[in-house]
Amino acid sequence: ITDNKMDYVGGGESEADAASYKVIKNRNHGFAFISFNILAGGLAAKDETAGVYHMITDRTLNIDSSQKDDISLLIANAKKESDYLIAYINVSKDSRDPSTEAKNVAHSLAEMGADLIICGNSSISGGVEYYKNKFIDYGLGNFISDTWLQTGRQGIILKAIFYKEKLASVVLSPISIIDQYKPVFASEKEQAQEGLVKNFRQ
Repeated sequence: ITDNKMDYVGGGESEADAASYKVIKNRNHGFAFISFNILAGGLAAKDETAGVYHMITDRTLNIDSSQKDDISLLIANAKKESDYLIAYINVSKDSRDPSTEAKNVAHSLAEMGADLIICGNSSISGGVEYYKNKFIDYGLGNFISDTWLQTGRQGIILKAIFYKEKLASVVLSPISIIDQYKPVFASEKEQAQEGLVKNFRQ
């Protein structure tokens, strides 16, 4: 990745590297990206060992108190260097309905200042929600997949439009995967039958 001058977040060559954010400038606007992994397990970065940024949750399925202040500070610092902040959370549950853990973490990140929160790793599109005027997508599904399961051959392309220091709109385009690896835009019939976009509002 670094040899090809590509930026990355959510993982790194050390714990500090994995827990860092990246800011990309475009037309005088700064977009900060930050990523967390709830499922890290043995993949978690530790001290100088490479790995992913492991977000720990407690028994109530909220961000653990041992990390909450550090994550809040990280987001605050990223906001100082950017106009918009996009947070990505790696979650696990393949379900149309987001898990309590995913919702709690996403809500906390929104309260800390994230402008757009996207959950990943789920093979099923997991619905969307506006929480305190922040947009949350609980799962984009798959983009390339060779599974024979219909639910695993669907996904969402998310287009976010930012204007005047806020997220102005989000366009969700459902897709279907054909011939094992080819994503195409889903027909209106497919979208209606499969319920590819589910809304949650609070």
